[in-house]
Amino acid sequence: MIKNASEHKHIIQKYRQLHYKLRFLGKKKFFFYLFYFFNDFLFIIGLFQCNYFDYARESLRYFLLAFLTFYFFTQATKTWHYYMSAIFLGAFWHQLTFTAHDAGHLAITHSYRIDSYIGIFIANILGGISIGWWKYHHNIHHLVTNSPEHDPGENKCL
Repeated sequence: MIKNASEHKHIIQKYRQLHYKLRFLGKKKFFFYLFYFFNDFLFIIGLFQCNYFDYARESLRYFLLAFLTFYFFTQATKTWHYYMSAIFLGAFWHQLTFTAHDAGHLAITHSYRIDSYIGIFIANILGGISIGWWKYHHNIHHLVTNSPEHDPGENKCL
């Protein structure tokens, strides 16, 4: 995050220097350098920093959904109790995929080992899907997005 006015002026000065250099380049190089400048700018202002408080809040939601699933399942006396348990279980699994997705992209701690352990716990143990399988297919999906021949997420039936 930008902490003071001098840091803000420094960022503006760097942007102006880059703009002066880029206006003499071709359009392709301009957008190439602009992308990297924008990436650095987002990093400087702190948008790539993980807010762990958000994950703590998400964990509370997971515990609530898991508790409601368990409560309705164990205390069921009518059919609708089982339906409510199934709805809460589905919501629990659905919400877990967001954190597993972040762990699969190493976006939580930016440490391969720690994010892999988080992903294994969430996806493999709680969700019932292999995080290794998911990472393999999802990373290929990012390499060849919407390519009918190669994208594993592309619907082949259509």
